[in-house]
Amino acid sequence: MGGIWAIARQTFSQCLRTKVAAVFMVLLAACIASLPFVMTGDGTLPGRIRTFLAYSTGFTSALLTLATVFLSVGVVSSDVERKHIFTVASKPLGRSQYVIGRWLGVVMLNVLLLAVSAAAIYALAQHLRTQEAPPDERRAVETEIFTARARRGPVGIEQEVLSRVEDRIETLHREQRYEDNVREFLDQADGNVERARELLAEEIYTQELLRRQSVEPGGRISWTFDGIDVEGGRFVGGGRVTHVDAEQGLARIEAPGRLLSRLVYRGPVRVAGVDGRVLGLTDDAFLVRFEQDEMRQATRAGVDADSDVEVVVDETVQLVYRLNPLGETYGETLPGVWLAQNPETGVSGGDIRDDAAGITSTLTLSARVVDEATGRTTLWYQNRSGFSIALPREHLGVMFRVGQFEWNYLRGVLLILLQVSFIAAVGVFAGTFLSFSVGSLVSMSVLPFALVRGFIAESVEIAPEHRTIGVQFGRVVFYVMDQLLPNFSRTSPTESLVEGMIIPWLQVGETALWALVVRSGLILLAACVIFSKRELARVQV
Repeated sequence: MGGIWAIARQTFSQCLRTKVAAVFMVLLAACIASLPFVMTGDGTLPGRIRTFLAYSTGFTSALLTLATVFLSVGVVSSDVERKHIFTVASKPLGRSQYVIGRWLGVVMLNVLLLAVSAAAIYALAQHLRTQEAPPDERRAVETEIFTARARRGPVGIEQEVLSRVEDRIETLHREQRYEDNVREFLDQADGNVERARELLAEEIYTQELLRRQSVEPGGRISWTFDGIDVEGGRFVGGGRVTHVDAEQGLARIEAPGRLLSRLVYRGPVRVAGVDGRVLGLTDDAFLVRFEQDEMRQATRAGVDADSDVEVVVDETVQLVYRLNPLGETYGETLPGVWLAQNPETGVSGGDIRDDAAGITSTLTLSARVVDEATGRTTLWYQNRSGFSIALPREHLGVMFRVGQFEWNYLRGVLLILLQVSFIAAVGVFAGTFLSFSVGSLVSMSVLPFALVRGFIAESVEIAPEHRTIGVQFGRVVFYVMDQLLPNFSRTSPTESLVEGMIIPWLQVGETALWALVVRSGLILLAACVIFSKRELARVQV
């Protein structure tokens, strides 16, 4: 173990002094430092932060990967080409220790570079976070980006659609029209009656699913969600009362952006321990309304002009959805009403919206519409447009906070480290028997496959009649590469960080097991075997 550590330290210091490392460090610093000032996204503060996070983490991963390829291949191949390996071989050090030490040294350098880069990205993201923005944008920054959320889709739709399919088939049997409908699918089924029945059932399923997910003009549609964890979610802050109208039960309170971003229009808020409802939001204040009894309590609690008060805001959840009109809308917006209700307490919340067709939209709701015990809420949508609208279940979900951004960010950084650690293993492996140029080319060729592995997996699903000998050979090659290489597109943390979605520790653990322990371990084992058998020099007499 001492020999491995000695080689690792020597590799770390050697790589740190190379021109390749210096160039990549300069490029990395320049990219990260300039991105906040050149990336504007969609012109909003959330768009600017999302663009910065996407490009900064993407550039960091790409540049570290390129640097890792050149360094990991170079430290081994250059030792052989320049005869430096003889100095190492003369010491009581096994070749396998040399290989593992080289890999560990490159990984140590990656840890240093990634730690510095990640700290810089986090600091710049926090700087952007403090920029001035309207309340709606500030709310999106705090509740949709600097958080870690999980998502739940509607439940019970599949069972409901399958029940409708059974009812339709029973009706066809009862009306003695079932066999006539089956015969319509015989041509598609090549005369196979059983397959024709399956096709008929699939067609009925598609029709019933569309019917369940569609709403006509003036109609309503509902869903049920469960498993939403909002227990104990509260945000506590402070504000200053600037105006009070006791007769109307109104109070205007100035508050910092962090607090304002948690408020929901028409949502509940507690001021000085008294329940009220938000009636208005500005860039630096909000208007709260109290009922008569609550207004008297608020006055007794010290809610008067120029007083400082405690403000408690309930946790929020975000409804994400996409409206797909069944027809041409010609750029028109789709007016509608959303309403969510706690099935146990009856607390409800919602909004009147004008949404663009085919665009994912977000509606922020107070978490009080979700039952804390069951995590359940009921959702309704009323279509006020002149078009029938489809709301696909895959584009409908409730997102809720399950963790902090900082821990989620750390897990994302660890995923990047695991990726470059695997690339380091590939580079060391290539350097044990190839020259620097060829080894770098081989290592680089691994990246495209790892990035689009999921797409390739779908592409090789070919119908049996088209599986020629060449195609079958390609499938075997893909299977081997699929087992050896990780799926970088699935483990990339960029999308999750940009959307504020949780990166589970389980995903980090699985990636560490398969990418680092299993796959990198097998590649390093092969590198040790090849290098131990390699003839480093010929003895001439």
